[in-house]
Amino acid sequence: MLGILVEELEEGFELSDESIRYEVLGNVVYMMGTPSRQHERIISELISQFVVHLKGSGCDAYGSNIGLDLDDFLAGLMELSCFRGYFRKKDDKRDIKFHLLPDISVICDRREEMFGANGYKGVPKIIMEVYSPSTGMNDMTIKRNIYEFIGVEEYWVIHDYCNLTVFRMGAGGKYEAKEYFSEGDILDVPVGEFPGFSVRFDKADFL
Repeated sequence: MLGILVEELEEGFELSDESIRYEVLGNVVYMMGTPSRQHERIISELISQFVVHLKGSGCDAYGSNIGLDLDDFLAGLMELSCFRGYFRKKDDKRDIKFHLLPDISVICDRREEMFGANGYKGVPKIIMEVYSPSTGMNDMTIKRNIYEFIGVEEYWVIHDYCNLTVFRMGAGGKYEAKEYFSEGDILDVPVGEFPGFSVRFDKADFL
């Protein structure tokens, strides 16, 4: 996934164009490629499991159609070590934004004012990203730092149906990582934010 500085975008390119899928990390725009069929199958299956479990809970599971608008966290995000050195060199910070499109977000907040043109303005309870070669580096590094900083309690990076990394918030507001792997066709992963609920990864559902 190639990053482009905001000021280097071609003339006529509008970030407000809803037909264009992109993320903005600081003042770098990352264009989103077309997801693979397996990528979308994993997302669809996991959202369906959350929808069933969350019914009546006041929480909802969303796909990437609901973005994440982190402008309210801008000052703190700019001080993260992964951004600090670069932003210190910037004299004009007007173009700096953080707009993300998580594959899955679990949000326990239905206030209309929290959902704007650029997505949800608060902190999701859970965020999941399905790993792909074009986004994997950002998922495991920059986004992990962002989600840890804003206080997302669980962040999942799903490599495939039998291999994933779950970051759960630990003491001192720092993530603790746990790897889940199965050599078989079924893998059950507990969801810490919803005790008693596990997400089932069944190879038959994802291929």
